[in-house]
Amino acid sequence: MWRCDFPSNSRRVSMIDQLKSVLVLFLISVFSVSCTSTTMVRSSDPEVMISIDGRWKGKGSVLYRDRKIFASSTYVRMQKPGCEPRMYFFSRSEEFEVTACILGIFFIFPLLWMMKYEPEHSYDYSCTKLNAGFL
Repeated sequence: MWRCDFPSNSRRVSMIDQLKSVLVLFLISVFSVSCTSTTMVRSSDPEVMISIDGRWKGKGSVLYRDRKIFASSTYVRMQKPGCEPRMYFFSRSEEFEVTACILGIFFIFPLLWMMKYEPEHSYDYSCTKLNAGFL
């Protein structure tokens, strides 16, 4: 006589709980990745100091990443010692983010991140000497 053993009811429940946990972890990781946008900020002068939103990031070219919502602006200041600073800005409304839009079909809040930065922002920096004072 053949005997067929099926998993007990408690074993099936624990498998469903594990599947739910994996699904929740997957959704959290997708949300966190889809909310992040990255861009490379480059200067024509490799010695120029770059600060973004008031924080010093490096010289010449820096990688910038954030989770700001769409249409928010990011300010870039470039300066060399003895030269006048140059101010630039870029906005998180440059490219469409497919993942956030798809997630926005199921959950409304990912739509706040449906736009992202262009992969690279290049700026031409030429040194204009600081004025010593008024004569």
